Amino acid sequence: MGNIMSFVPFLVIVAIIAGIVISSNNALGKKKSGNVSYIDPEETVVIKGRSNKVVRVALSGGLVGLLGTNPAYAIENVISVWNDKGYHCRQILPHETRNFIAKLFQIIVLILTIGIWTFGAGYILLLEKIPLPENLEE
Repeated sequence: MGNIMSFVPFLVIVAIIAGIVISSNNALGKKKSGNVSYIDPEETVVIKGRSNKVVRVALSGGLVGLLGTNPAYAIENVISVWNDKGYHCRQILPHETRNFIAKLFQIIVLILTIGIWTFGAGYILLLEKIPLPENLEE
């Protein structure tokens, strides 16, 4: 049992470093907005001349999320980025995983990092872009 306990500090350090790397990773289409990442899907759904997007605003959990993440600011920041691209927000939905394995992994990461960080819940933003009439476009 003594040999296993000597690896615990090492595992905690590895988990903290992994959490920092994962939270700052820009892979898989994730963009950073402050300390909040959001996913920019490649596909845009076009229905009757309107293009729609679904954007997920992912928040951090643990002490990092408690002390460093302001959900209202994160949502406002992401919406302003998409407003500049011509989209407006139609709906904001809370998003939390219901997958048991993902929830279990989230708890394990929280335990390994001693409550410092875990990936948290977030919000789903439904965005819509309505094309301007021909005479208004410049």
